[in-house]
Amino acid sequence: MSLPAERARVRAPVDLSSLTEFLNRRVSEWYFVGGYVRDRLLGRETHNFDVVVGGGALALAREYAGLVGGSFVPLDEQRQVARVVLPYHEGSPRDQVDFAAMRGSLTQDLKTRDFTIDAMALSGSGSLLDPLGGQEDLRAGRVRAASERVFADDPVRLLRAARIAAQLGFRVEAGTEALVLRDRALLARTAPERAQEELWAVLVLPGAGDALRALDRLGLLTTVFPELEPARAVEQPKEHRWDVLTHSLAAVDAAALLLRELPPEALADRFPVWAAEAVPWLPESWEHERGPIAAGHSRATLLKLAALLHDVAKPQTRSLEADGRIHFFGHAQQGAEIAANALKRLRFSAREVKAVRTMVRHHLRPGMLGEPPTRRAVFRYFRDTEEEGIDIIYLGLADHLATRGPLLAREDWWEHSALALFLLERRFREPEVVRPPKLVDGEDVMRLLGVGPGPRVGVLLAAVREAQGAGEVTTREEAIALLERLFGKGC
Repeated sequence: MSLPAERARVRAPVDLSSLTEFLNRRVSEWYFVGGYVRDRLLGRETHNFDVVVGGGALALAREYAGLVGGSFVPLDEQRQVARVVLPYHEGSPRDQVDFAAMRGSLTQDLKTRDFTIDAMALSGSGSLLDPLGGQEDLRAGRVRAASERVFADDPVRLLRAARIAAQLGFRVEAGTEALVLRDRALLARTAPERAQEELWAVLVLPGAGDALRALDRLGLLTTVFPELEPARAVEQPKEHRWDVLTHSLAAVDAAALLLRELPPEALADRFPVWAAEAVPWLPESWEHERGPIAAGHSRATLLKLAALLHDVAKPQTRSLEADGRIHFFGHAQQGAEIAANALKRLRFSAREVKAVRTMVRHHLRPGMLGEPPTRRAVFRYFRDTEEEGIDIIYLGLADHLATRGPLLAREDWWEHSALALFLLERRFREPEVVRPPKLVDGEDVMRLLGVGPGPRVGVLLAAVREAQGAGEVTTREEAIALLERLFGKGC
């Protein structure tokens, strides 16, 4: 069957004509397969291209990488699988082409794939091969396993089933769901890096909260994050609309709302539509959240991950007073270490681990700064939180939204938003408060006060910087006078 012409009009950043010409010159048998064929049939933009060839896939991928100036990444040398990552173009995702050696005949190869909608092939001439009925499942909007062994062959597919369903707005059909429930324990065999990759693909989705709920219904969320299982059905104070785990998932929804990934109407069953009107964005804070935190990972998506984990320590810190009041003393501090250890286990980068640790540890901090915060309080906040201070402002808003949910009071929300805007404006509009210029350095301290190198020099410099942030010191002369006073008091 040939691909319908009206379906073929999909933006393809990879130069398909030159890729096709390259393949035709090098190999006698090759096909586009997998997600690219599925997305092309659906008319969806894609940046990932999968090709199977009769043989020599690694050499072919290496040659193609050299031709287009891309990066050659061997994925499985024994099975002849490699990836070519194309050069990065500002403002667009990086495209990639995966090359794999065909396993047996084409039909045999397609039967080893994950789901029927990914088990279709497109020849260079435009002929579509669909031995497992993938087109029918596309029309029905369902994700169906290609075989009963699909998850035993590759357990990361357990996560992929829920992710693809959420991504396409499909449902996991009943038989496949039963296979997931049967095989979910196999997920423990998956390499942490691969589980992390699928988890990130879920978090990137605008509807990440619902995708995570789908994972939870299938018993997969707490397989990836066993730290979240104790949070299930844990009661919170009366101010909270939901229990701890439900609140954490709602915080992911709230982050998506703040980040404008979903229209307010899409979450109207969870938050008042008018809540989106007061979200404080500055051009600089928007650029910050959209910017990278690690290779291929944005701060915006990491914010949703921090939202999921921000209350992870509430179960073990929960206490009940005689009058019925519930407290979670120290949950932010303990949660920061639990979250960091979970991300280390999943092989997140050191930068991402540090960022989430800081965000979880300080997620209550904005609300504790006072109304309005003093210059000294603002200085200390950004000193302690560094770049993550911006993310924490939005995490605090998401936390508040997920606390009250549909019961959110308009005036209370406007107050929280006004405080967030105040902090953002100090951060980006008044650098002398957040990052005061250096008036004295360590050499000055040692020369003027006659002290040698050591921690005392750092303590004195930190005191001067805080005084600058508070507006008490503005000149070098004032900084020196403060140093002398502090030194005289034994500081």
